[in-house]
Amino acid sequence: MTYEWEDTDGVQHVTAWSKAVRNAILRGGAVYQRQRVLDRAGTNWNKNFLISADVGKQIIRQSASAGVPSDLMDTDRWGRRCMLQLQETANWNEPAATTWSAEFLLREGEIRECLDSWINSSAVHESKKRRAKQVITCSFPCGKWLHRICTRKSPGCELYKRERRKDTVLDDVLPLETVANLQNAGCKSQKKSVIGVHNRCWGYLRGVNLMHDEAKRNLEFIGGERDRHLQQLWEETKIGDILPWEEVEREAERLLESTRANERNSENSHASLEQDDDRTVDQDETDPYNEVIFGHSRPDSVTIEWTIKTMYVLEFNRTSDQRQDYRERGECRTRDQHEVLVKSLETVTKEAEGESAGWTVKLIIFVGGTCGSVHVQTFNSNLKELGVVELKRNTIRSHEHDLQ
Repeated sequence: MTYEWEDTDGVQHVTAWSKAVRNAILRGGAVYQRQRVLDRAGTNWNKNFLISADVGKQIIRQSASAGVPSDLMDTDRWGRRCMLQLQETANWNEPAATTWSAEFLLREGEIRECLDSWINSSAVHESKKRRAKQVITCSFPCGKWLHRICTRKSPGCELYKRERRKDTVLDDVLPLETVANLQNAGCKSQKKSVIGVHNRCWGYLRGVNLMHDEAKRNLEFIGGERDRHLQQLWEETKIGDILPWEEVEREAERLLESTRANERNSENSHASLEQDDDRTVDQDETDPYNEVIFGHSRPDSVTIEWTIKTMYVLEFNRTSDQRQDYRERGECRTRDQHEVLVKSLETVTKEAEGESAGWTVKLIIFVGGTCGSVHVQTFNSNLKELGVVELKRNTIRSHEHDLQ
Protein backbone atom coordinates (compact mmCIF):
# COMPACT_ATOMS: atom_id res chain seq x y z
CA MET A 1 0.00 0.00 0.00
CA THR A 2 1.30 3.46 -0.90
CA TYR A 3 0.33 6.88 0.41
CA GLU A 4 0.25 10.19 -1.40
CA TRP A 5 1.20 13.03 0.89
CA GLU A 6 2.57 16.58 0.87
CA ASP A 7 5.53 17.83 2.88
CA THR A 8 5.85 21.22 4.57
CA ASP A 9 7.27 22.76 1.39
CA GLY A 10 4.26 21.67 -0.66
CA VAL A 11 6.11 18.91 -2.53
CA GLN A 12 4.01 15.82 -3.35
CA HIS A 13 5.33 12.34 -2.43
CA VAL A 14 4.09 8.78 -2.99
CA THR A 15 5.67 6.33 -0.54
CA ALA A 16 4.95 3.35 1.68
CA TRP A 17 4.04 3.87 5.33
CA SER A 18 6.72 5.72 7.26
CA LYS A 19 7.17 8.29 10.00
CA ALA A 20 7.01 11.02 7.36
CA VAL A 21 3.57 9.76 6.26
CA ARG A 22 2.39 9.70 9.88
CA ASN A 23 3.59 13.29 10.43
CA ALA A 24 1.86 14.39 7.21
CA ILE A 25 -1.44 12.88 8.44
CA LEU A 26 -1.10 14.65 11.79
CA ARG A 27 -0.24 17.89 10.01
CA GLY A 28 -3.26 17.53 7.75
CA GLY A 29 -5.53 16.95 10.72
CA ALA A 30 -4.19 20.09 12.40
CA VAL A 31 -4.78 22.12 9.23
CA TYR A 32 -8.36 20.82 9.08
CA GLN A 33 -9.04 21.77 12.70
CA ARG A 34 -7.49 25.20 12.18
CA GLN A 35 -9.70 25.84 9.17
CA ARG A 36 -12.81 24.80 11.15
CA VAL A 37 -11.98 27.48 13.71
CA LEU A 38 -11.40 30.14 11.04
CA ASP A 39 -14.63 29.18 9.25
CA ARG A 40 -16.46 29.70 12.54
CA ALA A 41 -14.93 33.16 12.79
CA GLY A 42 -16.25 33.88 9.29
CA THR A 43 -19.73 32.73 10.32
CA ASN A 44 -19.70 34.96 13.42
CA TRP A 45 -18.50 37.88 11.30
CA ASN A 46 -21.38 37.35 8.85
CA LYS A 47 -23.90 37.48 11.69
CA ASN A 48 -22.50 40.69 13.16
CA PHE A 49 -21.31 42.67 10.13
CA LEU A 50 -22.69 41.31 6.89
CA ILE A 51 -26.34 40.93 7.92
CA SER A 52 -26.80 43.84 10.32
CA ALA A 53 -24.23 46.43 9.27
CA ASP A 54 -23.39 48.23 6.04
CA VAL A 55 -19.67 48.11 6.88
CA GLY A 56 -19.65 44.36 6.25
CA LYS A 57 -21.11 44.77 2.77
CA GLN A 58 -18.56 47.48 2.01
CA ILE A 59 -15.67 45.18 3.05
CA ILE A 60 -17.07 42.39 0.84
CA ARG A 61 -17.29 44.75 -2.15
CA GLN A 62 -13.74 46.02 -1.62
CA SER A 63 -12.35 42.48 -1.33
CA ALA A 64 -14.29 41.25 -4.34
CA SER A 65 -13.05 44.15 -6.48
CA ALA A 66 -9.44 43.09 -5.75
CA GLY A 67 -10.06 39.82 -7.61
CA VAL A 68 -8.12 36.61 -7.02
CA PRO A 69 -5.40 38.14 -4.75
CA SER A 70 -8.00 39.37 -2.23
CA ASP A 71 -8.49 37.84 1.22
CA LEU A 72 -12.00 36.85 0.23
CA MET A 73 -10.64 34.28 -2.23
CA ASP A 74 -8.49 32.56 0.41
CA THR A 75 -10.37 30.84 3.23
CA ASP A 76 -7.44 31.00 5.63
CA ARG A 77 -6.74 34.72 5.14
CA TRP A 78 -10.44 35.62 5.16
CA GLY A 79 -11.06 33.69 8.39
CA ARG A 80 -8.14 35.42 10.10
CA ARG A 81 -9.33 38.82 8.90
CA CYS A 82 -12.84 38.16 10.24
CA MET A 83 -11.45 36.95 13.58
CA LEU A 84 -9.22 40.02 13.95
CA GLN A 85 -12.06 42.44 13.20
CA LEU A 86 -14.30 40.77 15.75
CA GLN A 87 -11.53 40.90 18.37
CA GLU A 88 -11.07 44.63 17.75
CA THR A 89 -14.78 45.35 18.01
CA ALA A 90 -15.74 47.38 21.07
CA ASN A 91 -17.84 45.54 23.67
CA TRP A 92 -17.00 42.16 22.09
CA ASN A 93 -16.65 39.90 25.13
CA GLU A 94 -16.79 36.38 23.69
CA PRO A 95 -14.50 34.25 21.49
CA ALA A 96 -14.40 35.51 17.90
CA ALA A 97 -14.18 31.91 16.64
CA THR A 98 -14.71 28.85 18.85
CA THR A 99 -12.72 29.26 22.09
CA TRP A 100 -10.28 31.70 23.68
CA SER A 101 -7.51 29.08 23.53
CA ALA A 102 -8.04 28.61 19.78
CA GLU A 103 -7.59 32.35 19.24
CA PHE A 104 -4.52 32.32 21.48
CA LEU A 105 -2.86 29.58 19.40
CA LEU A 106 -3.84 31.12 16.04
CA ARG A 107 -2.41 34.60 16.58
CA GLU A 108 -0.20 35.68 13.73
CA GLY A 109 3.27 37.10 14.20
CA GLU A 110 3.94 35.17 17.41
CA ILE A 111 5.82 31.98 18.05
CA ARG A 112 5.80 29.62 21.03
CA GLU A 113 8.60 27.10 20.48
CA CYS A 114 8.75 26.43 24.21
CA LEU A 115 5.20 25.09 24.45
CA ASP A 116 5.86 22.32 21.94
CA SER A 117 9.28 21.34 23.30
CA TRP A 118 8.23 21.67 26.95
CA ILE A 119 4.96 19.71 26.70
CA ASN A 120 6.64 16.93 24.68
CA SER A 121 9.71 16.75 26.93
CA SER A 122 10.13 13.55 28.93
CA ALA A 123 12.07 15.53 31.55
CA VAL A 124 8.99 17.55 32.53
CA HIS A 125 6.60 15.99 35.06
CA GLU A 126 3.09 15.25 33.80
CA SER A 127 1.49 17.39 36.50
CA LYS A 128 3.37 20.46 35.23
CA LYS A 129 2.36 19.68 31.64
CA ARG A 130 -1.25 19.40 32.76
CA ARG A 131 -1.09 22.78 34.48
CA ALA A 132 0.32 24.38 31.33
CA LYS A 133 -2.47 22.91 29.21
CA GLN A 134 -5.06 24.12 31.73
CA VAL A 135 -3.70 27.68 31.53
CA ILE A 136 -3.77 27.64 27.72
CA THR A 137 -7.31 26.23 27.59
CA CYS A 138 -8.59 28.66 30.27
CA SER A 139 -9.47 25.77 32.63
CA PHE A 140 -6.81 26.32 35.31
CA PRO A 141 -8.42 25.57 38.72
CA CYS A 142 -8.21 29.11 40.07
CA GLY A 143 -10.95 30.60 42.22
CA LYS A 144 -12.89 32.09 39.33
CA TRP A 145 -13.00 28.78 37.43
CA LEU A 146 -13.86 26.72 40.52
CA HIS A 147 -16.69 29.13 41.35
CA ARG A 148 -17.94 28.85 37.79
CA ILE A 149 -18.25 25.06 38.04
CA CYS A 150 -19.83 25.41 41.50
CA THR A 151 -17.04 23.81 43.54
CA ARG A 152 -16.20 27.00 45.46
CA LYS A 153 -18.60 29.45 47.07
CA SER A 154 -16.68 32.57 46.15
CA PRO A 155 -14.41 33.53 43.20
CA GLY A 156 -12.35 35.76 45.52
CA CYS A 157 -8.62 35.31 45.90
CA GLU A 158 -7.83 33.07 48.88
CA LEU A 159 -4.17 34.10 48.89
CA TYR A 160 -5.14 37.75 49.21
CA LYS A 161 -7.58 36.85 52.00
CA ARG A 162 -4.86 34.93 53.84
CA GLU A 163 -2.44 37.86 53.64
CA ARG A 164 -5.07 40.27 54.92
CA ARG A 165 -5.69 38.02 57.90
CA LYS A 166 -1.98 38.05 58.72
CA ASP A 167 -2.15 41.84 58.78
CA THR A 168 -5.24 41.59 61.02
CA VAL A 169 -7.29 43.38 58.39
CA LEU A 170 -10.74 42.09 57.51
CA ASP A 171 -11.88 42.88 53.97
CA ASP A 172 -15.13 41.57 52.56
CA VAL A 173 -14.28 42.68 49.02
CA LEU A 174 -11.69 40.34 47.50
CA PRO A 175 -10.13 40.57 44.04
CA LEU A 176 -11.00 37.76 41.64
CA GLU A 177 -8.65 34.80 41.81
CA THR A 178 -7.70 34.53 38.13
CA VAL A 179 -4.61 33.22 36.38
CA ALA A 180 -3.58 36.78 35.55
CA ASN A 181 -3.94 37.80 39.21
CA LEU A 182 -1.86 34.85 40.43
CA GLN A 183 0.91 35.73 37.97
CA ASN A 184 0.97 39.36 39.01
CA ALA A 185 3.51 40.85 41.40
CA GLY A 186 0.64 42.77 43.00
CA CYS A 187 -0.32 39.54 44.80
CA LYS A 188 1.86 39.50 47.93
CA SER A 189 1.94 35.71 48.15
CA GLN A 190 3.15 35.41 44.56
CA LYS A 191 5.33 38.51 44.44
CA LYS A 192 8.63 36.77 45.18
CA SER A 193 8.05 34.08 42.52
CA VAL A 194 6.85 36.55 39.90
CA ILE A 195 9.79 38.89 40.44
CA GLY A 196 12.16 35.91 40.35
CA VAL A 197 10.90 34.83 36.92
CA HIS A 198 11.13 38.42 35.66
CA ASN A 199 14.71 38.76 36.89
CA ARG A 200 15.77 35.44 35.30
CA CYS A 201 14.32 36.48 31.95
CA TRP A 202 15.92 39.90 32.04
CA GLY A 203 19.25 38.57 33.30
CA TYR A 204 19.33 36.18 30.35
CA LEU A 205 18.49 38.92 27.83
CA ARG A 206 21.09 41.23 29.31
CA GLY A 207 23.77 38.52 29.21
CA VAL A 208 23.14 37.46 25.60
CA ASN A 209 23.16 41.08 24.46
CA LEU A 210 26.66 41.46 25.84
CA MET A 211 27.79 38.06 24.53
CA HIS A 212 26.45 38.37 20.96
CA ASP A 213 26.97 42.07 20.40
CA GLU A 214 28.39 43.15 17.05
CA ALA A 215 32.11 43.89 17.12
CA LYS A 216 31.60 47.48 15.97
CA ARG A 217 29.27 48.28 18.87
CA ASN A 218 30.38 49.49 22.30
CA LEU A 219 27.54 48.83 24.74
CA GLU A 220 27.75 49.45 28.48
CA PHE A 221 24.94 48.25 30.73
CA ILE A 222 24.42 50.50 33.75
CA GLY A 223 23.01 48.66 36.72
CA GLY A 224 23.28 44.93 37.22
CA GLU A 225 21.17 42.69 39.42
CA ARG A 226 21.29 45.03 42.41
CA ASP A 227 18.35 47.42 42.69
CA ARG A 228 19.81 50.91 43.12
CA HIS A 229 18.58 54.44 42.61
CA LEU A 230 19.20 56.09 39.26
CA GLN A 231 21.16 58.82 40.97
CA GLN A 232 23.55 56.25 42.42
CA LEU A 233 23.99 54.63 39.01
CA TRP A 234 24.77 58.03 37.51
CA GLU A 235 27.43 58.68 40.14
CA GLU A 236 29.11 55.31 39.58
CA THR A 237 29.48 55.65 35.79
CA LYS A 238 30.81 58.11 33.23
CA ILE A 239 27.36 59.04 31.96
CA GLY A 240 27.13 61.70 34.67
CA ASP A 241 29.94 63.60 32.95
CA ILE A 242 27.85 63.82 29.76
CA LEU A 243 24.33 64.18 31.14
CA PRO A 244 24.58 65.64 34.67
CA TRP A 245 22.08 64.11 37.04
CA GLU A 246 21.20 67.51 38.52
CA GLU A 247 19.88 68.65 35.14
CA VAL A 248 17.92 65.42 34.60
CA GLU A 249 16.42 65.72 38.10
CA ARG A 250 15.50 69.37 37.58
CA GLU A 251 13.72 68.63 34.30
CA ALA A 252 11.89 65.68 35.87
CA GLU A 253 10.63 67.87 38.71
CA ARG A 254 9.39 70.42 36.18
CA LEU A 255 7.48 67.73 34.23
CA LEU A 256 5.98 66.28 37.41
CA GLU A 257 4.83 69.70 38.55
CA SER A 258 3.25 70.29 35.14
CA THR A 259 1.43 66.96 35.45
CA ARG A 260 0.15 67.87 38.91
CA ALA A 261 -1.09 71.24 37.65
CA ASN A 262 -2.95 69.62 34.76
CA GLU A 263 -4.59 67.13 37.13
CA ARG A 264 -5.64 69.94 39.49
CA ASN A 265 -7.20 71.86 36.59
CA SER A 266 -8.97 68.74 35.41
CA GLU A 267 -10.23 68.05 38.94
CA ASN A 268 -11.54 71.60 39.32
CA SER A 269 -13.33 71.54 35.97
CA HIS A 270 -15.19 68.37 37.00
CA ALA A 271 -15.79 69.33 40.63
CA SER A 272 -19.54 69.36 40.17
CA LEU A 273 -19.63 65.78 38.92
CA GLU A 274 -19.98 62.93 41.43
CA GLN A 275 -17.49 60.12 40.85
CA ASP A 276 -17.41 56.63 42.29
CA ASP A 277 -13.72 56.74 43.12
CA ASP A 278 -11.99 59.76 44.60
CA ARG A 279 -8.90 60.71 42.66
CA THR A 280 -5.89 62.00 44.54
CA VAL A 281 -4.30 65.07 43.03
CA ASP A 282 -1.02 64.98 44.92
CA GLN A 283 1.38 62.30 43.80
CA ASP A 284 3.41 60.48 46.37
CA GLU A 285 6.20 57.93 46.25
CA THR A 286 3.88 55.25 44.90
CA ASP A 287 3.19 57.18 41.70
CA PRO A 288 4.93 55.42 38.80
CA TYR A 289 6.47 58.59 37.36
CA ASN A 290 7.77 59.81 40.69
CA GLU A 291 8.91 56.34 41.74
CA VAL A 292 11.10 55.80 38.67
CA ILE A 293 12.90 59.13 39.04
CA PHE A 294 13.20 59.62 42.79
CA GLY A 295 12.09 56.35 44.41
CA HIS A 296 13.48 52.85 44.64
CA SER A 297 12.20 51.72 41.24
CA ARG A 298 14.18 52.15 38.05
CA PRO A 299 14.21 50.68 34.53
CA ASP A 300 15.56 47.16 34.22
CA SER A 301 18.66 48.70 32.70
CA VAL A 302 20.06 51.85 31.17
CA THR A 303 22.49 51.06 28.36
CA ILE A 304 25.02 53.39 26.78
CA GLU A 305 26.18 52.91 23.21
CA TRP A 306 29.33 55.03 23.17
CA THR A 307 30.05 54.55 19.46
CA ILE A 308 26.84 56.10 18.12
CA LYS A 309 26.17 58.25 21.22
CA THR A 310 22.84 56.65 22.12
CA MET A 311 21.28 55.96 25.51
CA TYR A 312 18.79 53.08 25.73
CA VAL A 313 16.25 52.84 28.53
CA LEU A 314 15.45 49.11 28.65
CA GLU A 315 12.45 47.43 30.26
CA PHE A 316 11.21 43.84 30.21
CA ASN A 317 7.45 43.52 30.75
CA ARG A 318 6.06 40.07 31.56
CA THR A 319 2.27 40.14 31.30
CA SER A 320 -0.78 37.93 30.79
CA ASP A 321 -1.12 37.06 27.09
CA GLN A 322 -4.61 35.57 27.10
CA ARG A 323 -5.94 38.41 24.91
CA GLN A 324 -4.60 39.42 21.51
CA ASP A 325 -3.74 43.02 22.49
CA TYR A 326 -1.50 42.03 25.43
CA ARG A 327 1.68 43.38 23.79
CA GLU A 328 0.17 46.79 22.99
CA ARG A 329 -1.20 47.14 26.52
CA GLY A 330 2.13 46.10 28.05
CA GLU A 331 4.06 48.58 25.92
CA CYS A 332 1.58 51.34 26.77
CA ARG A 333 1.97 50.76 30.51
CA THR A 334 5.74 50.83 30.23
CA ARG A 335 5.75 54.04 28.18
CA ASP A 336 3.55 55.71 30.79
CA GLN A 337 5.81 54.48 33.59
CA HIS A 338 9.01 55.83 32.05
CA GLU A 339 7.59 58.87 30.25
CA VAL A 340 9.03 61.44 32.65
CA LEU A 341 12.47 59.81 32.69
CA VAL A 342 12.71 59.56 28.89
CA LYS A 343 11.44 63.10 28.31
CA SER A 344 13.84 64.48 30.92
CA LEU A 345 16.80 62.75 29.29
CA GLU A 346 15.70 63.93 25.83
CA THR A 347 15.48 67.54 27.02
CA VAL A 348 18.91 67.44 28.65
CA THR A 349 20.52 65.90 25.55
CA LYS A 350 18.99 68.57 23.27
CA GLU A 351 20.35 71.36 25.47
CA ALA A 352 23.83 69.81 25.80
CA GLU A 353 26.80 71.52 24.19
CA GLY A 354 30.33 70.57 23.22
CA GLU A 355 31.29 66.92 23.61
CA SER A 356 27.98 66.22 25.35
CA ALA A 357 25.98 67.24 22.29
CA GLY A 358 24.60 64.81 19.72
CA TRP A 359 23.22 62.16 22.10
CA THR A 360 19.87 60.48 21.53
CA VAL A 361 17.59 58.62 23.95
CA LYS A 362 15.49 55.56 23.04
CA LEU A 363 13.07 53.46 25.08
CA ILE A 364 13.18 49.75 24.19
CA ILE A 365 10.47 47.49 25.58
CA PHE A 366 10.59 43.69 25.60
CA VAL A 367 7.17 42.13 26.23
CA GLY A 368 6.82 38.45 27.08
CA GLY A 369 3.56 36.62 27.71
CA THR A 370 3.14 34.45 30.79
CA CYS A 371 2.02 31.61 28.48
CA GLY A 372 5.17 31.90 26.35
CA SER A 373 4.03 34.39 23.70
CA VAL A 374 6.65 36.61 22.08
CA HIS A 375 6.00 38.81 19.07
CA VAL A 376 8.75 37.78 16.66
CA GLN A 377 9.14 40.98 14.64
CA THR A 378 9.19 43.29 17.65
CA PHE A 379 11.58 41.07 19.60
CA ASN A 380 14.02 40.77 16.69
CA SER A 381 13.80 44.53 16.00
CA ASN A 382 14.79 45.25 19.60
CA LEU A 383 17.77 42.90 19.36
CA LYS A 384 18.77 44.51 16.06
CA GLU A 385 18.62 47.96 17.64
CA LEU A 386 20.92 46.74 20.41
CA GLY A 387 23.36 45.34 17.85
CA VAL A 388 22.87 41.60 18.40
CA VAL A 389 24.14 39.61 15.42
CA GLU A 390 21.33 38.37 13.18
CA LEU A 391 22.27 34.68 13.31
CA LYS A 392 21.76 34.58 17.08
CA ARG A 393 18.36 36.34 17.36
CA ASN A 394 16.10 33.31 16.84
CA THR A 395 18.17 31.21 19.24
CA ILE A 396 17.97 33.91 21.90
CA ARG A 397 14.21 34.15 21.50
CA SER A 398 13.62 30.41 21.88
CA HIS A 399 15.79 30.23 25.02
CA GLU A 400 14.05 33.26 26.51
CA HIS A 401 10.81 31.30 26.08
CA ASP A 402 12.12 28.48 28.26
CA LEU A 403 12.80 30.86 31.15
CA GLN A 404 9.16 32.03 31.23
